[in-house]
Amino acid sequence: MTELYLFPHSHYCEAARWALDLKGVDYTPTPIVPGPHLFSIRRIAPKSSLPVLLVDGEVVQGAREIIDFLDAKFPANPLAPDGSAAREEAAQLEAEADANIGIPLRAAIYQHLIHHKGPMKHCFTYGMPAYKKAFFSLSYPILKKRIHDTYVRDDAYIAQSRAKLAEQIARFDKRVQGREFLIGDRLSRADIMVASMLSIGVLPKEHPFEWPQFEDDPELLGVFEQFRDSATFDWVRRIYRDHRGASSEIRAAA
Repeated sequence: MTELYLFPHSHYCEAARWALDLKGVDYTPTPIVPGPHLFSIRRIAPKSSLPVLLVDGEVVQGAREIIDFLDAKFPANPLAPDGSAAREEAAQLEAEADANIGIPLRAAIYQHLIHHKGPMKHCFTYGMPAYKKAFFSLSYPILKKRIHDTYVRDDAYIAQSRAKLAEQIARFDKRVQGREFLIGDRLSRADIMVASMLSIGVLPKEHPFEWPQFEDDPELLGVFEQFRDSATFDWVRRIYRDHRGASSEIRAAA
């Protein structure tokens, strides 16, 4: 059995899930409760981070590592772009996007989202049974402080993160202008990683996660408002519309 341990809303987990779908690999997506995952995942993998893929007795941890593994094990429909130079460019682009979009975006979102227990519970326990949702509710004060201290920090860090996010999206606006793909003339892992990273800002309907409602937090929505009509957000919408396709249904963890 092939199993993908994940946080349902995580863009890293979405990238791994998308890669599996594109490869046509049958798998079971298994959502994990945050907090206890620090112990449960460490029993099967070197670190506590998600996603983790279990397939044929092998354990693969991390979105990029999972994509590497899938290309090696299932070479048909490659996710890496063609040519060594393009592959190096993809690796650099993914790393830059992670540092300059993924990390600051997460900080800007959590600054507001941690004050909304309902949407946070939806994000972290989607597809889970009632007792795991109840556990999340009980442990939320501890989780909220951990998320704040790890990802939000202070006002200066948030201001820096939002400035970095705006600068990087402006750079991507130039890159995607008039282009369908980030590298080459077909969908590649670079498109998957970056589009997944920005999906929480765009909220594409093709995403397999059912997004919570954010209308009651105008400040959270304001994080993305300046990018609504950007070339980058338009590109994410097109990539999801044209290339996301069907995904395995998220089910409750056993």
